[in-house]
Amino acid sequence: MAHGHSGEAHGLNPRQYVIVFVVLTVVTIIELAISYTGLGKVGLMVALFPLSALKFGIVVALFMHLRFDSPFFTKMFVGPLVLASLVLLALIGLGGYDAARSLLASS
Repeated sequence: MAHGHSGEAHGLNPRQYVIVFVVLTVVTIIELAISYTGLGKVGLMVALFPLSALKFGIVVALFMHLRFDSPFFTKMFVGPLVLASLVLLALIGLGGYDAARSLLASS
């Protein structure tokens, strides 16, 4: 084989791509609807972040083929992602108190 893969199926079939398209479209429509609800900035962040994370997970797992690859590659992707997220949260906690306070006050 050209890419060194075994004979097993790798990736999605056309029907599965359509299902993923529909799911991503529905989640995007929900996000759009939430953006018109008049929630404050913090409310929007709380409502939209899990939906964005869901879409991110679907795209990474299926279109980057992490679901079908070796667990090693998944760990190599998720490990640095978790580390970067923790660093971001730490930086927000250390230096973003005033910005967060003003954001909460404006919503």
